[in-house]
Amino acid sequence: MKDLVFGELEWDGYGWSSLVDFDFWGSPKKIELRIEAEDKDEKPSEIQRDSYAEFVKKWDNIKAEVLEAILQYYQEEREELGYDVEENEAYPEVDDTEEILKMIEPAEMTICYTDMIEDFYENGRYIAIRFGCSWDEENGFGIILINEEVEEIGPDTGL
Repeated sequence: MKDLVFGELEWDGYGWSSLVDFDFWGSPKKIELRIEAEDKDEKPSEIQRDSYAEFVKKWDNIKAEVLEAILQYYQEEREELGYDVEENEAYPEVDDTEEILKMIEPAEMTICYTDMIEDFYENGRYIAIRFGCSWDEENGFGIILINEEVEEIGPDTGL
């Protein structure tokens, strides 16, 4: 299927998807773009298109804030696990965003169900981004952005 905003999309059994190039922090990465849908008959909604378009338009203005939130999340996780006292090779001390940037890899961006957006976030623009990371290679972590602001960040086990 060809969409005006998302381009060429394929149905994968869970939603529409495509590989896209996105420049997260100075180096373009090919990531999976997923547009959630309940079935193949459900095409991307205007809210989903708007969510993605606004994210792309505002990314340059919010990417430093997102990276700072990732750094803060990492530092809190490290402290919670006690690695600020007892060293762990997987959780080195990291004090700036340039260092944390070397430890993360964007993997997938999901534009969530229209019903979820409408029911829970009063028509807010809802995007989830999943990252791989060196400190939790099995799970990685995820970020939920609502109206281009970090709403939640945590292990990618249920985001």
